[in-house]
Amino acid sequence: MCSFVGFLAISLVRAINLLLACVSSWIVTLPVVSFSLGALSYFYDVSAINNDIVFLSLVSLVTFGPAIISFFIFPIGNWIMDHQLGCRRPSKRESDLLNQIRTTLLAASKKNNIRLPNIIFRIQDTRETNAYAYGSNRVAFTTGMLREYAKTENQIELLAAVAAHEIGHHKNGDCAFWAFGNYVLFPYKASIYILNMLFSWLPLISYVNLAFINLINIPVHVANFLDRSISQFVEYRADNVAARLLGAKHFADVLNSFAMADEWSGGGVLASMQRSHPASELRRDKVLKDFPPAPSSDGLAAQTVQ
Repeated sequence: MCSFVGFLAISLVRAINLLLACVSSWIVTLPVVSFSLGALSYFYDVSAINNDIVFLSLVSLVTFGPAIISFFIFPIGNWIMDHQLGCRRPSKRESDLLNQIRTTLLAASKKNNIRLPNIIFRIQDTRETNAYAYGSNRVAFTTGMLREYAKTENQIELLAAVAAHEIGHHKNGDCAFWAFGNYVLFPYKASIYILNMLFSWLPLISYVNLAFINLINIPVHVANFLDRSISQFVEYRADNVAARLLGAKHFADVLNSFAMADEWSGGGVLASMQRSHPASELRRDKVLKDFPPAPSSDGLAAQTVQ
């Protein structure tokens, strides 16, 4: 019952988020399309677009067309996000490692009868120890995480647990929401850039332009606030998928290693309320509560916080 209520709450917040993003993107695109048609009218006959319905339809097409194309034509959307995030295809030795991770995941999938999406692994060259899911089927590891876990004896098991969590985001529909929200803001960002380029240098008009942009930014900031407010619930749901796929032992092991590196970054009450991930210790507790481990032979009972 609680998981169903959580699903409804997350779905409601996300519907509001997308609505706010779409409205902001549409409104800020409208004047850019209008100015563009005004410029084109000096060279071409654009009288057919002067009709209100046609004009508003054109604004909607410019606003949502790229998002729809990128979302439904997966290779286009994935290519965009690969380059947006600076992710690349793995090298030969990275592929060898990732294939071992894939083999572990597929074996667990077959054993526990959990269907996996056709995941494509990507690499991001950064020292940060992280992994994340994006696009229609991408899971990216940072080189920092691969190097850090290369020091451990159970490297494959730990990285498979991380990948299982990220796959949980795909299976729960998180990546689909993130992708469309990202795509629908492309015209928004481009329109703000154009408006600033046209008007930011003009006396008085620049203040009107700044006020308009700040006003139109409010719904986007509200959407970001709401998204971060549900982020921890989203992470718990992805943990649930990982635990069902690999079992509590594997996933609790990786959360235990994360817990030793957890550190509050500061920022006050609001920052604490909106941290993207729950504390690793609490995530571990929830996994072990929802999926009780086997008796002490798995060694989890002997683990202590250092």
